[in-house]
Amino acid sequence: MTTAGAPWTHELAQRLVSVGYREVPVELAGDPTVRAFRRSDFRVSWVFSRLHTFVIVRQTPSAQGRDVAGFSQASLRWAIDHKGGLLRGLQSGVIAYAVTGCDAADQSALDVAARRPDKHFAAFELPVLVHPASANAATYTGTISWGLVYQQFFGEQQRLIIGDMHGGTMPASAKSRSIGVLLAIVLPLILANLVVTVVWLSTSR
Repeated sequence: MTTAGAPWTHELAQRLVSVGYREVPVELAGDPTVRAFRRSDFRVSWVFSRLHTFVIVRQTPSAQGRDVAGFSQASLRWAIDHKGGLLRGLQSGVIAYAVTGCDAADQSALDVAARRPDKHFAAFELPVLVHPASANAATYTGTISWGLVYQQFFGEQQRLIIGDMHGGTMPASAKSRSIGVLLAIVLPLILANLVVTVVWLSTSR
């Protein structure tokens, strides 16, 4: 474990627990420094869906692009395997923040942390790269089109992870909330109309 990263990891754990995360056991790539935290949220504005959020944290002396990408992919697979609840995609999704704390990082590591996340079925991965000694952090700061209703929440979790470090996060989106609320209102009406139609057709024969 890097001495520079250890205090930051402890502070991050305190912030996560204070807003409803709980630490869970994790075995990932045989790395004893990895820690995992999770929470589960259900919101009407997310079109009546539940999101399982995981923050997986590790310490490493140095980081390169392939390391950050590999850890992010492994973290998402682990989160999907351990989320529980309904099957992924049935009003249920997963977001994994793979947080790499390091003493040094090359440009490829920064590029991987900042690039647009890969698309997955009902799952999201958002790597975060932090350099505790300089209090700098890198993660995706753009917008998303798939999973737009979650964008504000995603940004909030990024800001929670970064804390007082320097670095941008995904922007809050009033549009995402409006779309979520609209869908939450419209979809039940469509389903209700469908049920009425089916009942009417079955009784009119």
